Amino acid sequence: MLTVLRSVPTGRELCDALPLSDAAKKAKAENDFILKEIISGKDKRKLVVCGPCSADNPQAATEYCVRLKSVADKVKDRLFLTPRLYIAKARTRGEDYQGLLLDLKEGGSLSDNVLLCRRMFTEVLEQTGLPIADELLFAEQTELFGDLVSYYFIGARQCDSPFFRGLASGLDVAVGVKNNLAGNLELLAYSLRAIAMERRFFSGGREVVSGGALCHGVLRGFSDCDNVMHANNDDASVKKFSRILKENKLNEFIMIDCSHANSGKNFRLQRQNAVSALKNPLCGGIMLESYLEEGRCDGGRFGCSRTDSCMGWKQTEELLFELYRLI
Repeated sequence: MLTVLRSVPTGRELCDALPLSDAAKKAKAENDFILKEIISGKDKRKLVVCGPCSADNPQAATEYCVRLKSVADKVKDRLFLTPRLYIAKARTRGEDYQGLLLDLKEGGSLSDNVLLCRRMFTEVLEQTGLPIADELLFAEQTELFGDLVSYYFIGARQCDSPFFRGLASGLDVAVGVKNNLAGNLELLAYSLRAIAMERRFFSGGREVVSGGALCHGVLRGFSDCDNVMHANNDDASVKKFSRILKENKLNEFIMIDCSHANSGKNFRLQRQNAVSALKNPLCGGIMLESYLEEGRCDGGRFGCSRTDSCMGWKQTEELLFELYRLI
């Protein structure tokens, strides 16, 4: 049985406590529209989602986004940059750092963390106007932060779940769906079909219906039964997935995750993965894990990842300009 500790703030209470300016609301609406235009193929710019594996420190994450904004303004005619600010992490073994939303401080509560995350999202949107991308792990995220987030991702551990398929189908913003940990591209197509269609399901004690969301696939590599990692960002895999999308009459936008199994968890390989991906005409976007400092640490170093190793800012900036010249 669940033990209820306390209620968390409602979305309305959060909006009242940390309101958005009219300029930020306008930026959010414009970002929602642009992302949908790119993912539907109407806007031909390449999409780059980049940021820390987990947004573990609000000050560091905000500084990262301010730096990213300075680059975004210079490359916006060819690249559309979107910071990833993941606040909750799905850990395979249920251990280690769970993300800013779930990381309990001594004497604190998850309600405190909700306010912390909302404040971070608000400051990023107010200071930069950049779209915010987050990974969806709890239905409550859409209520608590839905007016701030322009792009949700369904991770490799959730993509086959009927619950997450239903939840994602009701979103009014773009949705990226990663292939599962086993790398089954047919199942990824089934997930995309389920999310894109009208669905009726249960949510919060209610019977609800959704109209289907604009979604696309993300190739992130996979692991075999011996836990050996394999990439699926190669030309053959991308062509295979493109064919599956066409056969199933699904959205043909494909994103390559340059990290995870596609890099063998070697963050330095992200550069060559990114260049290769954007040279491929079937690829519409990429995802990078990068932060202020390269590598990873267990906490305590400002702007250094507590989860997967990330590219540092200098390498990220150089790569973004390299990709701009490449296109």
